[in-house]
Amino acid sequence: MGDYKHELQIDQLLRDINLKAEQLMADDSEAHNAGISDVPLPILGDEDYLEEEEDSTGKEAWKQMRLIALKEREQTVWQRRKQYFQTMLRHHVINEWIRENTKLETTETPRLRETILEALRKDRSQELKTYLADVLDHGITKADKNVKRRRRGGWAWLAYFWAIGRGIVYLGAVIAVFSVAESPFQKVSLAVIILIGNMLLRERANDGLYRIRLGSAIDQYFNSLRHFFKIPESDDERETRANAHIEVDNDVARTTIVVFISHLFEFIVWVVCVIELIRTIW
Repeated sequence: MGDYKHELQIDQLLRDINLKAEQLMADDSEAHNAGISDVPLPILGDEDYLEEEEDSTGKEAWKQMRLIALKEREQTVWQRRKQYFQTMLRHHVINEWIRENTKLETTETPRLRETILEALRKDRSQELKTYLADVLDHGITKADKNVKRRRRGGWAWLAYFWAIGRGIVYLGAVIAVFSVAESPFQKVSLAVIILIGNMLLRERANDGLYRIRLGSAIDQYFNSLRHFFKIPESDDERETRANAHIEVDNDVARTTIVVFISHLFEFIVWVVCVIELIRTIW
């Protein structure tokens, strides 16, 4: 019963944002509560037209062009005004929903509001519904932790343990190699070779993470173009795209932690090599 109630509350929030903010279907009282009535608006000034007595045809064409330019400026102003009203109503709708359905502190409201807006900008409605359900059940702190847990994935710990185990073996092998080296020449040569290999390993790990982030950035640009040109999209396509975005975020989160673990062991190996070089030279 509680889950169904939460679903209705979340659907009502998304509906209000779409109708009242995006389509400006809010009534006068809601507009007043959002602060729209009290906001000074820019005034469009009238322009005087240039007169050319010698060329009546050019004069008429010039007047028409000035009218078109004025209409374009008016349209731009109205579009900015519309976006400004949409932003104010969007914030008002979300703030009212948070106040009525949650027990969050006043200082936590802006953070939750920005999280909701960010998810809507990225067209992640299903992920947002899951997040808001956690907020209604457990609060914003627990909901944030659940988001991180979902992004890491259930099998992520295997990748972390594998990275740690591989790092321990790598570090142990380096120490063992230095322990069997007899001459200073061998130690210096081994240290240089290991440092070069260390650098290559670091670049390889960074390259994998870079490719994932680059693919995510390109996909976001394509989504922006799709919204700008208002390209139609079916529900199945939207759901597939949203799931792909979630999967990419999960890959980025897991890969970032694995890369951090690898970098940590590579740094330790670098320190060991530097110490061996210093001891050998001195």
